[in-house]
Amino acid sequence: CFLFLRKLQKKMDKCQCDKAGFCEYYNKEMTSSPPNWQWCQGATPSERIKHKRNTEKNKRLRNRGVIKMVTHQDLANACLERLLPKLQRENIGGIVAIPRSGYIPASICATSLGVPIYNIVDKKLIPAKTRSEFGGKRMEAFKYDPLKKLVFMDDTVCTGDALEEIKKDFPEMFTACVFASNQAKEKVDIYADILPIPHILEWHFFNSVFVENTLFDLDGIFAPEVPIEVCQEESAYIDFIENCEPIYRRIPSLHRCKAIVTGRLEKYRSITERWLNKHNIPFDDLIMFPTEDAEKRDNNHIVEVAKYKSIQYMRLGAGYFMESNIYEANNIYDATNKNVICPEA
Repeated sequence: CFLFLRKLQKKMDKCQCDKAGFCEYYNKEMTSSPPNWQWCQGATPSERIKHKRNTEKNKRLRNRGVIKMVTHQDLANACLERLLPKLQRENIGGIVAIPRSGYIPASICATSLGVPIYNIVDKKLIPAKTRSEFGGKRMEAFKYDPLKKLVFMDDTVCTGDALEEIKKDFPEMFTACVFASNQAKEKVDIYADILPIPHILEWHFFNSVFVENTLFDLDGIFAPEVPIEVCQEESAYIDFIENCEPIYRRIPSLHRCKAIVTGRLEKYRSITERWLNKHNIPFDDLIMFPTEDAEKRDNNHIVEVAKYKSIQYMRLGAGYFMESNIYEANNIYDATNKNVICPEA
């Protein structure tokens, strides 16, 4: 423990930032608004070490037993706030998107850096420089500068096996990803964040076979959360759940949900089923909270709904439960000791 602290102390002794920028120690962009880098300047090395360790401890406690779902927004934010600052320090001439998910961060970063995206076609790199009437003029005349780096980019690197396979064809490639696991972080040149295993990727999960073995909350997962003020008046509530738009990026198209388990009352079943069918959300079963227990539910909503969902989770024998509310998610995990996925974790 002493040697570990001394190592951190030496690292912090080198921290002499005189302005906002990317901090290798905290692995994030230290901004001027809010001025978090100024706090860092005024703190002693031991205060900064304590702050970092407490932050990591609190993060672990908040996520006890609940699997993190990395959202599209998480991916975009990590690209813009933590990956781009690192890329800007390199002499980047273009970004090679590793199919298929690598196109998401590659597009964000290439657009921000003003460099082209390359496709891998038959073990060759082909720049995407076709011009249309809507744009692409800068890339039409693009010529590669051999003195600049081509960055091979993926969304995540968990084992590093995919990168190793590509390196057989491009042995000198410079690599980057948004999220790297602890065991694979040494296999990639640049990454934005460490992502512990297990985790769920929003852009993969909803069209994976896992959907068939998952129970889903409804509001906050497929439908937006109903605003509190709307819940106070039944006609407004019915109008909302009948006409709200779904969260389109989460609609499964390849597999059917094992079941949707919701705290909505049973008396709203016909409205809910019509809404689900209207938006082509496939499910095998819809389980709703008993209407006769509405008063009990409303007196202690989080506890009672989580208890009901836990019973259904154990009864149906699913492998996963996706819950939108972090407090309910923790309660479900505590009651079942089974996998719970929460976008808000």
